Amino acid sequence: MKYEDLHARAPELIQGLNDFLELPALSLVECEAIKEATSFKKQKKDPSANYSWRDSSRKKDESPFMRKGTVGDWKNYFTKDLSERFNEKTRKVLGELKVFEDYITEF
Repeated sequence: MKYEDLHARAPELIQGLNDFLELPALSLVECEAIKEATSFKKQKKDPSANYSWRDSSRKKDESPFMRKGTVGDWKNYFTKDLSERFNEKTRKVLGELKVFEDYITEF
């Protein structure tokens, strides 16, 4: 399950996770409520999710734990060279797990 996929088809993925856990079926309304409760906006405000409780031990002004929650925003931070190095390292470390091919960046 990827962040990008959750943006594209959250209710389907929430129901799929629910089914995997063998929980009672959810209605579309319940899936939407879960989507809202677990949204980036909510998590960014929740200290149990956003690591704000560690602010004294990290450089929060230089690199916030949670940035924008925008799909594709990584392209504003990676150069083409950095993207290629990331891909090389990802393939080296995770290469045998083909599922991770989805995480290769395309600049």
